Amino acid sequence: MIITIIILSILLLSGIYLYNTFAVFTEEKQFNVIKGTVSDPGDIYFAYYVNNTITRSIPKKGTGYTLDTEKSTCTNGVVPTWDDDTYSAILNFEGYNATDYTRTRCELYFKKAPINIITALDNADFATYNGTNANYGNVVAGTNPNNYIYFNCDDYNNQSDATCEKWRVLSFGPTTLQNGNTARLVKIRRAESIGKREWAGMYFEDSSLFTYLNNTFYSDLKNSVTKNMISPNAKWYGGSIPMSQIDSIHMNDTYTYVSKNTINASFRIGLVNAYEYAYSAGNNRNDIYWCLNVDRPKYNWGVFGPHEQCAEKSWIYDSSWPQWTMTESDDPTAVIISQKGEIGNDRVVYSYNVFPVLYLNNTLKIGDGDGSSKFPYQIVP
Repeated sequence: MIITIIILSILLLSGIYLYNTFAVFTEEKQFNVIKGTVSDPGDIYFAYYVNNTITRSIPKKGTGYTLDTEKSTCTNGVVPTWDDDTYSAILNFEGYNATDYTRTRCELYFKKAPINIITALDNADFATYNGTNANYGNVVAGTNPNNYIYFNCDDYNNQSDATCEKWRVLSFGPTTLQNGNTARLVKIRRAESIGKREWAGMYFEDSSLFTYLNNTFYSDLKNSVTKNMISPNAKWYGGSIPMSQIDSIHMNDTYTYVSKNTINASFRIGLVNAYEYAYSAGNNRNDIYWCLNVDRPKYNWGVFGPHEQCAEKSWIYDSSWPQWTMTESDDPTAVIISQKGEIGNDRVVYSYNVFPVLYLNNTLKIGDGDGSSKFPYQIVP
């Protein structure tokens, strides 16, 4: 009797182990377990994947997930679809072709449902700052925030490092338009420089750099889908920094010198401005405020800058070479961010790094990604 009980116990435990380790597939003999609308022709097995990771259950309703119908498949000619309103899987058995009574196996992949790009960024986990400037948007701040986004892709249905460029969200939120109205737009900046180029002009819209960015660079974007994502309606700002004031202003004053000079032209591709760089230096609001107002070293060659600790806290800062910023100046100089993190003027005959910047239309959606360099946000056109 005791031996019989021991044997039965071993068999029971073995059965439980085998069931729990069976690739976490679940047998659904009653199809209405997942709210189907067709009869069950036989045993059906389901495997659930969330963000490409196998799991034992589907995500709960209201958590922002939907079925990835491109990845989800079933055997025996069964086709899975999804109803977001009822949060239900629907299996189409019209093409059911099993003739040997094999069980139907379905692999259901769940992904985040696309949401408006502004809504996605409102809920993103990074620091932003705009001071008291209500109509300029929130500048993304920090040393290395998760603000990466795929752009200029060969195929927006197959986004990866191999098919897309990496850009980064520069700012988002209320933006003044050319017609004087305000709209919530997203501004992005290419993660890598397109190389060193001369400014060659005074006002940005009259420079050879402007011509290159808005003719050659724009024309060379990969496809019309990419070009149609760009908003041409936003106002751009690009003030100059008076040489007479260079030794008496703080980083916080860059907004005064940048915002008062609107570029009276409609175009698609520009550059970062000094204000955005100043407001990006810090990993939280107190950090940013300190960097904007901290006493700084004095320079005698027409450059002022933050404490070196602040420059290193800005993801815009690039120590490899100076970079151009938006400038409206009536002398042959343009505002730069130096490789030391300082802001100042330099001659337009020099060649400095160029990081293209543009505004995205606010009707776009984010379909996937967490903003990290390994998993950038993915735009749904």
